Amino acid sequence: MNDADVPSRPSEGDDHDGLPNDAALRAAFGPPTSLAMENRCGEGVLEALRPSTGITSRVLLRDETDAPAPLVGTGEESLTLGGQGRYQVLGEIARGGMGVVLKGRDPDLGRDVAMKVLHPGHADNPALVRRFIEEAQIGGQLQHPGILPVYELGLDAGQRPFFTMRLVKGRTLAAMLDERSAPTHDLGHFLAIFEQVCQTIAYAHARGVIHRDLKPSNIMVGTFGEVQVVDWGLSKVLGQGQERQPGEGLPAATDEPQVATVRTTGGGLPSRSGAILGTPSYMSPEQAQGNTDGVDEQADVFALGAILCEIMTGQPPYHGSRSQILEDAVAGCLDDAFARLDTCGAEGDLIRIARRSLDPSLTVRPRHAGVLAREVSAFLESVGDRARAAEIAVAEARATAVAERKARRRTTVLASALGLAVIMGLTFAVLAERERRARAEQSIASVAALFRKSDWFRDQARRIPPDQLGTWEQALAQVRRTAEIVGAGAIDEETRQNVARLLEDLRREEQGVRDRMRRSRLEPQK
Repeated sequence: MNDADVPSRPSEGDDHDGLPNDAALRAAFGPPTSLAMENRCGEGVLEALRPSTGITSRVLLRDETDAPAPLVGTGEESLTLGGQGRYQVLGEIARGGMGVVLKGRDPDLGRDVAMKVLHPGHADNPALVRRFIEEAQIGGQLQHPGILPVYELGLDAGQRPFFTMRLVKGRTLAAMLDERSAPTHDLGHFLAIFEQVCQTIAYAHARGVIHRDLKPSNIMVGTFGEVQVVDWGLSKVLGQGQERQPGEGLPAATDEPQVATVRTTGGGLPSRSGAILGTPSYMSPEQAQGNTDGVDEQADVFALGAILCEIMTGQPPYHGSRSQILEDAVAGCLDDAFARLDTCGAEGDLIRIARRSLDPSLTVRPRHAGVLAREVSAFLESVGDRARAAEIAVAEARATAVAERKARRRTTVLASALGLAVIMGLTFAVLAERERRARAEQSIASVAALFRKSDWFRDQARRIPPDQLGTWEQALAQVRRTAEIVGAGAIDEETRQNVARLLEDLRREEQGVRDRMRRSRLEPQK
């Protein structure tokens, strides 16, 4: 148990003459019954029913996995409570300037509760008694998962007010932040906690309540992830619904003494009430200047921005000596905080949200926590969208890699087949080239022989006797036919042209032989 200093719901059977809203409670619920009065005189419901019903059994559930925080005292301040109410006092959990928080047990329901009792030194101070009662009434009417439920408002034997509420089991956000190795460690988890806090305060603002003391030590995180804002002792109601005379409101700051509220962790500056209400390290300029009447929802927005600053940078906006912190808070000196935010390595949108929430100008700062909650939710949603897109991209990359590996395997097989085909093709090409070269060489040899043969025939043509011209003509015709065959198989254009010219020469030579043969046949007739 770290901090159980949280308000509660008014009891239906309580009779508090002179307390705010007393007439409204009576009108709504009627006067206390005799059984209720009997039970308040030291007897529980089960004890009262036992004579007529014989009931003796009690249903007890097994303990929660997270053990409650150790007691720090015996609860001697509240021993008079045990004789007046049905609760069993088990010991003291914590104490502050306004009240003492005790661990109690409700024997009728079998549950442990936190009991906040007004500090004995304030029992004769009407202003603090009224604030204590208002804390219980405000907490009792704020019905939200992020706010501790208040069970009952009552008086002990000495007429000191007390209220009971859920016993908090968990750790404060302050303790969790202190355990980090670096501000960037597990940032997403802390931002999710912060979003729940923003939603809780947005609900309170919608009900017209401002907390005025938001800080990590007033935020509880349970074992199962539940996040609750505690210690509403300095809260203020805007447009209050209590039955008050016109002009009556919370007591003026100058009418209240300096007190410290219950702290859930040690260290740091304690909460203050009086001329300045709240914790200076997380306090807006208007709140630090003591302008209690002018403080509204934007003061809580500043405190939320201060918590976000500590989540992102490891420190609240103001740090140093007590006097320096208060001086900086009054003046709104945030240069150091803004510089730390700008260099914290977080995303730009988140830095802009923190800077706007901490802006000293009320025209820049979000109007209430609902606006901030929407901005934080939108940012976290965008982060989630980007994370999902990244996951899809990774999945696509993996699928592409698998496809590429399959393609590479297919390519390897095809390359092997192609390589074999290329080798075979090259082999055939080499063989074909060898054959072509052989044919070329043979063609060249044939052409050369043809030309030699043709030259010899032309040289011998003039010396052939007339009676042998017929045989010579046949030989020339045979040479011409050989030249035609060689020309048809020529391997290049130049050879074909040379052969064609040779054929023309051979044809002329044949014609000359035929002419000589005619002349030789005509000579004897002369």
